[in-house]
Amino acid sequence: MAIPEKLLLVSQQFAVSGSRVDKAIEGLTDDDFYRCPETANHMLWLLGHAANSRLGLVFLMGGKDQRPWADLFSKGSQPGDRETLPSVSEVRGSWNTAAAALSAHFETLSDADLSKTCAREYPIGDRTILGAAMFMAGHEMYHLGQMAVLKKWLVQGQLVG
Repeated sequence: MAIPEKLLLVSQQFAVSGSRVDKAIEGLTDDDFYRCPETANHMLWLLGHAANSRLGLVFLMGGKDQRPWADLFSKGSQPGDRETLPSVSEVRGSWNTAAAALSAHFETLSDADLSKTCAREYPIGDRTILGAAMFMAGHEMYHLGQMAVLKKWLVQGQLVG
C-alpha cells in the first residue's frame, strides 16, 4: 500500500530529519556520544529520544510497541551516564529500527486511520492521528536542532550549509 497523500509531506519531513540525524551521529566516537555542555542533553540521549519518539508514534498509530527503553529516553527523563544507559551501538540499532518501522507503518495507514482521534493530546489543534504525526515531525526537528548545535560544539562541523 502507498503512503496516503495527506501523510506524504509528513513522511518526507521525517525522511529529511532522519537523514540529518544520521549525519549528526556520523563520525562520532563512543566518547563523543556522552560529551556535552553542562546544561545540554548528550547525543546518546538525543538519539535514544528520537528513536523512542518514532517508535512511540508507530505504537500510537496502531503498530506494535517496540520501545526497548521507553523510560530512559522519555520526555522529562535525565540523560544519565554511561553506566546507566544502553551502549552506543544498541541505541544506534534502535534508531535504525525506528526509522524503518515508521516508514513501513506509514504505508499501512488509510485516510480513515489518519482521521481517527488520537489517544494522546499534543499542543496542536488537530487531535487526529495525522495531527499527532505532524506534531511529532516538528518535535524531531526540534531535537535535530539540538543535535546540530552539539555536533558543532564537538568540533565536527555543520549538518547543513
